[in-house]
Amino acid sequence: MNSIKSIVEDFIKNAEIKEIEDFSEDKLRKAYDVKIKSDEQKNLIHSIITEQLKQSIPQGFRKDDPSFISEEKIHNYAEENVAKHGKKTRKDAIIDECLEDLFEQRIVADIGKHHSEPKIEKKSENNNIAHYTIEFDAFDSDVDLDSISLNSYEWTVEDSDVQKAIDELLKEKINFVESEDSSRIANENDLVLIQFVGKTQIAGKNKFIEFTKSKPNGELVQLGEGKMLPDFEKGVCGLKIGETNKNVNIVFPKDYHDKGCAGLNAVFEITLKKIYDKKEFTSTEEFVEKSKIESVDKFKEFLTLKVKNDTDNMIKEIKKREFFDALKKIEVSLPSLIVEQQFNSEKINYLNRKVQEGIDESISEEEREKKIKEDLEQLMNDVKNQIKLSIAFMNYEKKYNINLEQQDLMNALPNYAKNSGVSPEYLLEYFKKNKSAVEYFRRNVLEEKILNFIINKLSSNTIQSSVEEIKKIHDNYLSEGK
Repeated sequence: MNSIKSIVEDFIKNAEIKEIEDFSEDKLRKAYDVKIKSDEQKNLIHSIITEQLKQSIPQGFRKDDPSFISEEKIHNYAEENVAKHGKKTRKDAIIDECLEDLFEQRIVADIGKHHSEPKIEKKSENNNIAHYTIEFDAFDSDVDLDSISLNSYEWTVEDSDVQKAIDELLKEKINFVESEDSSRIANENDLVLIQFVGKTQIAGKNKFIEFTKSKPNGELVQLGEGKMLPDFEKGVCGLKIGETNKNVNIVFPKDYHDKGCAGLNAVFEITLKKIYDKKEFTSTEEFVEKSKIESVDKFKEFLTLKVKNDTDNMIKEIKKREFFDALKKIEVSLPSLIVEQQFNSEKINYLNRKVQEGIDESISEEEREKKIKEDLEQLMNDVKNQIKLSIAFMNYEKKYNINLEQQDLMNALPNYAKNSGVSPEYLLEYFKKNKSAVEYFRRNVLEEKILNFIINKLSSNTIQSSVEEIKKIHDNYLSEGK
């Protein structure tokens, strides 16, 4: 393998490269002419493919076994198409990869700018010279954000804000109160307290044995939630308080989660002990007492902090929206090759989604074509804004030396895990096995850190406001779909 490395290094070192002057009217677009001796190119391909074939030889066979490595096999292997490289042959893919290394080592190192992925094209091969062009966008991370001025909000949590939060919470919370109506019948969606015993018949005998029963004080069951089998709930519905249904026949599904009960025929005896009526809480004191909260004052302290945190989060969202809206209006020369590459990638994803959704027969073909055209125009605008944002991030990251620290990752982990629907512990174990997922996570956290830095730096207009006014601004953004 060291010999291969040496051959690749010589290939890169010996290539003749020269920038093509006035290649494009686009000032960000650059191109280089690359000339390589055909003999060196053939030697490179032959050496790499020979090594690849050696790696595929089964254990126990000699590495130079002619049945595995011959000039014919090397030639055929070189001419095979490589799926991940489209229609290119394996030998073309090898040259492309080496030219990409050349691009990074000899061109990028020289220009010292941000750049797009290189576009490599073979022009000709004659007189023992292979002729290529490497085309790319080179640009400085320069998006001027100084014209953006964001609003800062000064506000305090008032007693009225806390009281409103209390009122909303009491409406959301269900207050179950034991029914005093002895004639009350259990219905679907009722919360009930029941006691039950489940029995099953011994095979071949007229004898039943008990296999399950409720806790001594009974079990709370919310009818209609589906936590109990439908036939079990039917056996409860229609009972009055204190009544017993002694013959509730149930057949457990064969795929029941408790394998000991799967497919079992059982008879349940169910007694209805209590029914609870749904009522609104009439006072803060009633809610505090029933929720076993230390005191009303402690409850209000908690809600004051919650209102503050919720409002802080709304302000962050408002500032982000204002920043993104302002960013869209900034005119800047974007690297067209990056725009083209990113747009084509997003376009493929969009068209794949359309194929999966199927044809919308409710509109005409003309309307469908118009909708697709509008979607692609919006997609192009989104791509340009995303690239503009990426350039701004690169600029600020370098200019203000914004670095990612371990504490940033630890602070972001709980929310990242919550949004992924897993525990932080599970996520950490997943990261240990997936390095690419770690890099994606790190990049997201860094971008969020840079964005918060930018927004704080651009916040200059101070506005006296209130919790209610901030909520209205936030809700308006959501309703307008900005």
